[in-house]
Amino acid sequence: MPNKGFIRVAAAVPEVKVADCMYNAKEIINIINGASEKDVSLIVFPELALTSASCGDLYGSDILCNSAQDALLYVLDETYEAESISIIGMPLKYGNSILNVAAVVHKGAVRAFVPKVGQSENRFFSSVKGCLDLEISFNDDLIPLTNQLNFSGFDFSFAVKFENQLANLNSTNTDVVCFLSNKPEIVGRNKQLKGLLTVKSALNNQAYIYAAPGFGESSTDDVFAGNAFVVECGSVLAESDLFHLKSSYIYNDIDLAKTSVFSSQLNVLDEDEGENVFFPMMSAVYDSNKIVRHIDRFPFLALDENRDIYYNEAFNIQVLGLVKRLIHINCKKVILGISGGLDSTLALLVCLRAMDKMGLPHENILGITMPGFGTSGRTYKNAQILMTKMGITSREISIKEACIQHFKDINHDINVQDVTYENSQARERTQILMDIANKENALVIGTGDLSELALGWATYNGDHMSMYAVNASVPKTLVQDLVRWAAEKETNEELSKTLLDILDTPISPELKPASEDDEIKQKTEDLVGPYELHDFFLYYTLKYQYSPLTLFLRAKIAFGDKYSFDELKHWMKAFFRRFFSQQFKRSCMPDGPNVTGLSLSPRGAWNMPSDGASSAWICAIESIEKGDYTSDRCGGFDKH
Repeated sequence: MPNKGFIRVAAAVPEVKVADCMYNAKEIINIINGASEKDVSLIVFPELALTSASCGDLYGSDILCNSAQDALLYVLDETYEAESISIIGMPLKYGNSILNVAAVVHKGAVRAFVPKVGQSENRFFSSVKGCLDLEISFNDDLIPLTNQLNFSGFDFSFAVKFENQLANLNSTNTDVVCFLSNKPEIVGRNKQLKGLLTVKSALNNQAYIYAAPGFGESSTDDVFAGNAFVVECGSVLAESDLFHLKSSYIYNDIDLAKTSVFSSQLNVLDEDEGENVFFPMMSAVYDSNKIVRHIDRFPFLALDENRDIYYNEAFNIQVLGLVKRLIHINCKKVILGISGGLDSTLALLVCLRAMDKMGLPHENILGITMPGFGTSGRTYKNAQILMTKMGITSREISIKEACIQHFKDINHDINVQDVTYENSQARERTQILMDIANKENALVIGTGDLSELALGWATYNGDHMSMYAVNASVPKTLVQDLVRWAAEKETNEELSKTLLDILDTPISPELKPASEDDEIKQKTEDLVGPYELHDFFLYYTLKYQYSPLTLFLRAKIAFGDKYSFDELKHWMKAFFRRFFSQQFKRSCMPDGPNVTGLSLSPRGAWNMPSDGASSAWICAIESIEKGDYTSDRCGGFDKH
């Protein structure tokens, strides 16, 4: 199965002179040749770029139309060695009609003319309504003149549209959509345009390239700013600085593994989608050293400029979910175990906000700290400070004696610190919480997070179980950042300091004894792997179902040299092994709010059999070779 690589695309804004087609052609040629040297595969120019977009009634002149055709021939002659495909706006005469078209140009030839659809804004351009599928003689060749074509190569496909189609566009079943525009600038338009492009590309799961006219256009009544965007599935990869005086272009690499997801999920193939024009030279990039785009190591986290808004919303989703459940069951108290760790800290912060939302006192939160054989002095102290400073009802119940008795009951040697030793403690804590909840008419709040659910890092019917799991769709990296954000916002200095110390504490279930100097020995990330890697794997597995090789290439770009080739393979295998084998725990997980849009809830968010085998995924990972990321393959299954 071919891996999905990256394709480099550009949006160009040439400096123009009004109605001076040869001058405009030279600017276009310079951009095409320059971008081709940067390995750009696809370049989009503005609407009517060859003539300029502000010629008015001059478009009715045969001289201007003929000059545009001559200019296009000049572009073909001067760019026949360029590998880039160029989409160039121009007027085109067809019989007695003048059409506003996009010329699709590659290797010195026109592959198609795509007409603008809809009511024309200029009285000399013919309006095109519905489907058009014709041919036109150009430079002794018959060229398709049609809006019924998609264009494709070995690795990706694209469609050509105009801005007037953007607002109502549904998916074109292609990776990329090229938008040509002739719009001038007014105050606020660029922001609105950016919002529309991001929203539509996210909804249609596609990449958009957008180019609008810039400097040199007539300023008789309008000013053109040179808007240009490369947008992928709701994220802006590149955008132009406005009001440039010279020709410019922006470019970035589109991740074809993202844009191909929607096509694979289509339930119906439309036979009227149109034919395909094939470009044998179009191929994707797989060399991580040649890819220019940034891939975030922490895809679940908010960007700095949106952090306050994003994290307030995250908290509010958790809070409102909990409030709804409490009101529905007529419950005014909550209970949770406070360990002094990250997850229970976030859950406690959510409970505090929920009590405030309901107008109830913080004393209605019952915080139970349950020290066991592995509880360190550091986490114990932090748990006490949290409960005291937050004004909740606190209680301490040691689980040591109960576990010792339980070991006797089941004939387990306390010196054997195996899975029985560990899980007995987790289940004892859950039993305490459940029974006190019955006694106090309270709701047990689950503290486990999305990363733990993905890895199965929870004791079945122990910390795996609760009455409402507020962190169930919050991955560990986001738990950390939410607690950090809360610490930054906290006005109580001691509480803020405690939250930061919790962040600095090694992540641990604390089910095995600490060292002689009270240091935590049982560190989760030493056992299951770095959460930053697992959350990266989890995000792209849930959102885009990347294949192992596709995922490996993105991880290599995102993390650079932080992890070696062998380390990445090792932890990726660990992730998929655990992800498959631990589904049975997720098949009966408690209710909890979907905060991030990615959830493992079996109630519609993630439908996976509990006995699915990971062998194909593991085999694909083992077959990954250094420097070769072009195709997923398996070296062969173990037949024995």
